[in-house]
Amino acid sequence: MRRWPRGRAGLAILACTIALSCHRALPSRPLDLADGHGARVFFVLGTLDEYTGRHVVEGDDRVEGFYCNESAKVPAFLHQLKQLAREQQLNASIRLEPRQDCLTVVRSAALADALNALYQKRDAPRIEHSWTIDASGRKRRNETLWAGPELFRGVTRELKLAYVAGAYARYGQGEVLRFANARQKVALLVALLNELGCSNVRTESTQGFIPQTNTIHFDGCPDVRQSIDRPPR
Repeated sequence: MRRWPRGRAGLAILACTIALSCHRALPSRPLDLADGHGARVFFVLGTLDEYTGRHVVEGDDRVEGFYCNESAKVPAFLHQLKQLAREQQLNASIRLEPRQDCLTVVRSAALADALNALYQKRDAPRIEHSWTIDASGRKRRNETLWAGPELFRGVTRELKLAYVAGAYARYGQGEVLRFANARQKVALLVALLNELGCSNVRTESTQGFIPQTNTIHFDGCPDVRQSIDRPPR
């Protein structure tokens, strides 16, 4: 019998399944976070950008976008997505969409829906548009999502380590993690690093600059370093 994840991950999937409120139908089953399958899921979640949140347009199959200076990281991310789809037995078509010569958008309807279902929803502030018009003239809903502490309630230490390792794979160097306009993700990672036994965890911010850069410094994390050095194959 399949085991459903506890905490925010399980509640998000269950609510989406019952209310049928996802952008498209969910995969035939929720992502399996048990028996070693959850590590890659949380590694991928850690990799995803949350620049002022994760912004989702109704019906869009966008999984993630990479900036020009991140082009070398696209193949590794694509590998993780393909392995995730294989482990989860998802019939996921994955494609890359180049933009402006060096930007890359990764698209997959099945994976976008499955990953977005694990996030917490935030109502768009009034200064944001709640709707957008696509190329065909259709009105589509905008949502802002983020990964919060509830995502990690009831999950194993292994999954928390995988999330940190995923974030480091994209945003880390040495014993530093650096993000742009991602205060929610920074706060979450600071809490995880402290919980996982890191010492001297501290942050600095370039407030008043655009974009605002948030940097996390940390020391003395044997388990975290091992997870960073050994990402899911």
